[in-house]
Amino acid sequence: MDDRGEVAANTIVFVVVLALFFMVVQFGVVFAAQQTARSAARQALDAARIERGSEAQGEAVALEFLAGTNALQDVEVDVDRGPEVVTVTVRGDAWSPGPTTVSVTLSAPVERVVE
Repeated sequence: MDDRGEVAANTIVFVVVLALFFMVVQFGVVFAAQQTARSAARQALDAARIERGSEAQGEAVALEFLAGTNALQDVEVDVDRGPEVVTVTVRGDAWSPGPTTVSVTLSAPVERVVE
């Protein structure tokens, strides 16, 4: 029996399976980073849009939330509170071998108290 091509075929299959595994892991890392950025943006938005909220409060809440996680690095939080709308953008790099920047932007109206 001749087994000359068997090792090469097994090696190719192993490399393909290993590459697929790392692609799935990378997708999971980026997905977790995206969800973390979305949660931080939501908390910043909630803090900044209340009647006495401010841009500084929104940024502080987001940075405090992100300090408790390890999903993003080199994080930037931008909160823009206008007279009608609050917009929050959270940007950061996911933990990955390549450049994978995650960015989430959320907007909501400023709360108004009507008496």
